[in-house]
Amino acid sequence: MSRKMKNRIEKLLEALELSRASQIPPPRKKEEKKAMNPAEEAVSNAYTALALKKMYSLYLRPFADEKSFNIRGKFSINKLKKADLVKVFAGIFSNEAVFQRFLGYLPKDVRGILDIIVWEGGEHNTKKLKKKFGSEIVVFPDKNYRHTGEIQSPYFLFQNRHKYGYRNYEYSLYLEDGMRKLFQKYMEPPHDYHLHPLKKAETTYFFQDNGRILNQIILFLSYIQQGNLKFSKNGDKVLITSIRQMCQYCNIDEFYPDSKNKDLQNIRTQLLTDFLLDIRDAQFEDPLKLMRVLTDELLIGEKKKYKLRDLLWHIKGLHNLWNEDGEIRVRTKMQELLRKLPLGKWISMDNISKYCICRHPDFDIINRWGANHYLWFTKEGEKEYYGNQKINISEDEYNDALLIPFIKGFFFLCASLGIVDIAYELPENEFHHVKGKKYLSVFDGLAFVKLSEPGAHLLGLKPDYKAEVEEESARIVLDEQRLFIHLEGKNSLKSLALEKIGDKISESCFKINYQTFLKECSSKQDIRNKIMIFREQISAKPPQIWEDFISDIMNKINPLSLEKNMKVYQIKPDDELISLIAKDEILKKYVLKAENFRILIESRHLSKVKNRLEEFGYFIDKL
Repeated sequence: MSRKMKNRIEKLLEALELSRASQIPPPRKKEEKKAMNPAEEAVSNAYTALALKKMYSLYLRPFADEKSFNIRGKFSINKLKKADLVKVFAGIFSNEAVFQRFLGYLPKDVRGILDIIVWEGGEHNTKKLKKKFGSEIVVFPDKNYRHTGEIQSPYFLFQNRHKYGYRNYEYSLYLEDGMRKLFQKYMEPPHDYHLHPLKKAETTYFFQDNGRILNQIILFLSYIQQGNLKFSKNGDKVLITSIRQMCQYCNIDEFYPDSKNKDLQNIRTQLLTDFLLDIRDAQFEDPLKLMRVLTDELLIGEKKKYKLRDLLWHIKGLHNLWNEDGEIRVRTKMQELLRKLPLGKWISMDNISKYCICRHPDFDIINRWGANHYLWFTKEGEKEYYGNQKINISEDEYNDALLIPFIKGFFFLCASLGIVDIAYELPENEFHHVKGKKYLSVFDGLAFVKLSEPGAHLLGLKPDYKAEVEEESARIVLDEQRLFIHLEGKNSLKSLALEKIGDKISESCFKINYQTFLKECSSKQDIRNKIMIFREQISAKPPQIWEDFISDIMNKINPLSLEKNMKVYQIKPDDELISLIAKDEILKKYVLKAENFRILIESRHLSKVKNRLEEFGYFIDKL
């Protein structure tokens, strides 16, 4: 075939290929899905297609007809597409007038549950909701709760979760955060979303410090600084005997002064002790200035040694937590809450609790994931079971078991410092209680809180405050001939310092000697601390007899030293061996004789002594 013919054939094939390509239709562009608006996105994320179909018959029919959906043939709920349902539901929740009509169609109990979940967030146990509204939310087939139950149709509006609890399944209702924010836009906040002052509070117990702490706080701190507290073996907890002694010595007014319940007897002393340990090294002479510092220590959002989560006395597993991000945030929020309390007006604890819960997670001292995975409490078992139950702090338990007890404990601490006044009853808990008690936390009895005048000043709300501090006039006289000290007048701080170094032999006289001065000292630093207390609180320049006494104590510290390279051995009652050790010229070089047939040998000479004794038949396995 010629080259000319080849070229003609190739051109003919190219033309044919182009002709075919022109007859093939171009590929269709994929239709881009329209971006969902925030309402549609919230509905789509919260509900499955099946859930939306279930809610159609309940809630959607008054607002949408069959023409609202692009359905061919006979209408059927099963033919409804999620995208269409999402659009219709989102349309209801995005229009205030339509949304208000929608709320009107909800059964009363569903509307009540919706108000709670929308504003409080979190998960809510259906048993507690049933108790509040009288509604059977979950039905169990065999009536004994051992199988999964069925959520009743009126409650399809809510998401639900179930877990296997103590020998039964427990359900909780909740809403995704996107849906909560959608509902909040057109729903009225609950009454307790804001604080409501009350003129009076009626309870069995009241605690109003009225500034008395200004006459005591330096004594409290000095008592701790002088080492009067005893700690547990691992050093992380003050012994209850020390708490009781401090309460008695410092004359601390307790919340339940006449209670026979040991849990309630020393709450205030325990709160003050735990808190003041954080600043035990501070030195203050002005009690009002000290109280300002303590208030800042409590409320300023910085990391402190003292943790607010330590108020959760009933919670177990706190040592498992390492993330402390809640401390900074919650201290700041608590300061804001205190500053919102009206001076001289009571606020109910129910009001304050709901106020904090509705602002979730502002007041969550521990993040809910950490609480669910690492924390628990024990409650008394149900009537038909024995023993205690270990209850994890799950989402549906968080508010009742952790958040509310924490908030109450915080206000008990504030009352201990005189920042607020409180009104309260004996502690009781509606949902949980420890074995043999009616409460879960000792703080459960708090009912009302009121900002005090000293508290308003310490928070910067009242610039002028006249502190009525009682000055205790007393004079210390040191005997110049004997180790006796006389206290003329009354002064708690000076008396405390004197009791630390001497024996009280009369109301005004203390006798000091080596034994009294060195009591409770276990180190050289303890002795130095006592001498410092003596010079700061008793006399900076005492008479010569006292200077000589102090110098003598310092000179007699550690008169014995441990000879690390010397070994002590007991000789067997063997006359021949005793005679050998006493007379042998070689052994006499290396063996030192002690009392009661004991000998001392330097470690470097042990092998020489062993070899020499073997020459006389005395074998030593270990020396």
